[in-house]
Amino acid sequence: DPTRPIYHFCPPANWMNDPNGTIYHNGYYHVFYQHNPYGDDWGHIHWGHARSTDLVHWEHLPIALWPSKELGEEHCFSGCAGIDGAGQPILIYTMVGAGTHEERPANEQWVAMGDADWITWQKHPANPVLSLKTHGGPPFRKDWRDPFIFTEAGRTFLVIGGDYEDVAGVALYEAMDNTLRHWHYHKLLYQRPRGDGLFLECPNFFKVGGKWVLLISPYSLIEYVIGDFDLTTLTFTPMAEGVLDPGFSTVPNFYASNLLFDA
Repeated sequence: DPTRPIYHFCPPANWMNDPNGTIYHNGYYHVFYQHNPYGDDWGHIHWGHARSTDLVHWEHLPIALWPSKELGEEHCFSGCAGIDGAGQPILIYTMVGAGTHEERPANEQWVAMGDADWITWQKHPANPVLSLKTHGGPPFRKDWRDPFIFTEAGRTFLVIGGDYEDVAGVALYEAMDNTLRHWHYHKLLYQRPRGDGLFLECPNFFKVGGKWVLLISPYSLIEYVIGDFDLTTLTFTPMAEGVLDPGFSTVPNFYASNLLFDA
């Protein structure tokens, strides 16, 4: 295929979208990604997986996650990767049930545990680790997804995009222990009026220098919000915001961001 990318990462074949679980560990950059192994259109969403030592040459690895049909899972939506307190790799992602958007039950947040080589992944029998019935915060509507973890001052937090009746928001949770399977809801880190079906997909929250950056993907483009994060009150105070990438108005486009830190 003369149009197939050579420099930029892409799967061996078929559909891909959001990058997931980007992380640097033990000399490897890992990229997981939303993937349909059965065709070149969106559907049957799995997690593909590849790794690299230089971000140029990629080794394709076995598919990491696939829908557990026997448990009512239709898609494995976006999420993140981390290391728990025992040093075991962990994937945290959004489980999506069967049916159309109107028919299917509310999303849940699940985890899968990896082996030491990051090749084989097993979904934890205690899933879901977060559900709308147990997450401890105000009721979201059905859309509630794309978990992303970050650490600061020895504490581990998680942000998730969600929608209330009137606002689209990024919810903030904190790990209750180092297993990364038990989470406490704190508050909405960031919100704005829902407007015309607005949803803040794939939130990333991270520190650069002395400032905090929130990346959000409100359908078709990526926006940034820069500000201060008070670790005592867990309050994010925006100071500047704008468009990081115009998204679908350009080809190629940059959407549904993810990130990692290395040395």
